Amino acid sequence: MTDYRGVRPVEHPTPYEGPASPPPPLRSSSRGAEVPGWLTPERQLACFMDQRLEGCLFLALDEPLDWKGTRDKNAALEWVARELRVVKVNQALLDQYRAKELDFLGSTPLDLLPGRPDEVRELLRHHLDRGAPEL
Repeated sequence: MTDYRGVRPVEHPTPYEGPASPPPPLRSSSRGAEVPGWLTPERQLACFMDQRLEGCLFLALDEPLDWKGTRDKNAALEWVARELRVVKVNQALLDQYRAKELDFLGSTPLDLLPGRPDEVRELLRHHLDRGAPEL
């Protein structure tokens, strides 16, 4: 008889015990890799936000901005600083600040860094000049 030192092994089910139907089809992502069809961009964002240990927030504009095609960058930057809004925060951020979700939702970068408008504009300009990051 094997000595388990008081701990008995647990019988685990097979790794996948789902329906006998085939898995959902794969679709191509922007980088060419195939991802499951059920992994929508919304689901990817939810998974990212829920699994982070660091505080994270997601900001969005109501309308798209063509930064490279914009002639008056200063006016566009002012518009972004006023219109960019927090639309999602994760629990780690709420725990870090001992806040509620409604304390952040709808906030602008100017709200998040009060009294530092020049720094906000510099950060936004840097991000917009860089373009979308490759993940």
